[in-house]
Amino acid sequence: MKNFNWKKHLVECMDSTLFCALSTIENGRTWTCPVLFAYDEKFNLYFISMLGSKHMQNIEKDGQVSVAVYSTKFGVDDDVFGIQMVGKAKVLPKNEVERAYEIYHKRKFPEANLLKQQLHKTMLKLMKKWKFVKISPVEIHYFDTRFFDEERQIVPEEVYK
Repeated sequence: MKNFNWKKHLVECMDSTLFCALSTIENGRTWTCPVLFAYDEKFNLYFISMLGSKHMQNIEKDGQVSVAVYSTKFGVDDDVFGIQMVGKAKVLPKNEVERAYEIYHKRKFPEANLLKQQLHKTMLKLMKKWKFVKISPVEIHYFDTRFFDEERQIVPEEVYK
């Protein structure tokens, strides 16, 4: 679709839910779990998780992941839309955590005042078991029955690169 507003519809999808399904891989086997996520203007995804969790151990060994984000509103007459993404995940080093924190916190606690944000930030520093992860998209597929019937569309790279 030449004039399709990809960014608008990707944002609509991302904003339709707080959770995504994250799939990691270990020894040729997949592991899928839900994570609370946030995203930036290039559709990089951010989440926090405990280092000892299975998906975090898998990411440490192999950062290849897939993610599904989909509208959680569903009824007989509702259209279905969502994103399937292949990406590269990495545990963020200290110098990248501040930006990830701001993106994540703004989405998770949009009504929070500065004091609550500072308290949460301090708590995150104290919780050394929790780390931020960034998933950079390698390929994004979008489906939306309002526009494409049942066919998934590959999102042009210039939308997220």
